[in-house]
Amino acid sequence: MIKTLQERAKTLVELVDTGHYFFTEEVTLDEKAAKKFLKNAARTPMERLKAELTAIEDFTHENIERAFTGTLEQCGLKMGELAQPVRVALTGSTVSPGIHEVIEVLGKERTLARLQKALDVIP
Repeated sequence: MIKTLQERAKTLVELVDTGHYFFTEEVTLDEKAAKKFLKNAARTPMERLKAELTAIEDFTHENIERAFTGTLEQCGLKMGELAQPVRVALTGSTVSPGIHEVIEVLGKERTLARLQKALDVIP
């Protein structure tokens, strides 16, 4: 976690503030970010990514990246079209370290739970 945030935080207080989503079980979704990125168009790609991540037995950066890339290819999307909704789902905001790193640090259980919570709020 520290490695993913070291470029963004200069002090321990900034580290905790910047990476608050790593320290809690649930995140609060920024209303503006959720409205912009958690739209119906994001539902199917997020569901596919969730299924891909669920199937991973060895939850490593390489396997996470492979699942993400496979979902992008299946859905015909560019990285940002999936990464931003997933970032909002996992961190509550549109700003974070690389999405693969965030997923790896959060771990499988918390990632899947946060993706499902976000899917539940998509209209």
